[in-house]
Amino acid sequence: MTLGPIQYIAVKFEDGNFHGEITEALTKAHDSGIIRVIDLLFLRKDAQGEIHVIELDDLEDAGGFDRLVNDTISLLSDDDMLELAEELEPNSAEAVLVFEHVWAADFAAAVRRAGGSLVASGFVEHEIVEAAEAYYNQL
Repeated sequence: MTLGPIQYIAVKFEDGNFHGEITEALTKAHDSGIIRVIDLLFLRKDAQGEIHVIELDDLEDAGGFDRLVNDTISLLSDDDMLELAEELEPNSAEAVLVFEHVWAADFAAAVRRAGGSLVASGFVEHEIVEAAEAYYNQL
């Protein structure tokens, strides 16, 4: 089985409340086959600055997230989690999502078969995309 690129993202919530629309959007991407959720966990920093790592298995009600993750694979270490949580303000939280870009698995395999290899990867910052979109909308 060829895997697509694996990525992680961490999303911060000032109030520590993960609203339902997140579950809906993630479920849509998962169910369409675009991504495969590999791991999902939550980091919380309490008022005293203590960091709590919350796995889906730790939750009584996983808010629908549990059906998206069949077999979690821990690709991020405890040190990675602590590093991500260090930036949190007290009384805030982060969701950390590790996922496979399923759509890219065949492309990645074709690149390797052709003797190619990835030389760069990244994201264009959202502010740059918005500025470009605004510019082209004015034309």
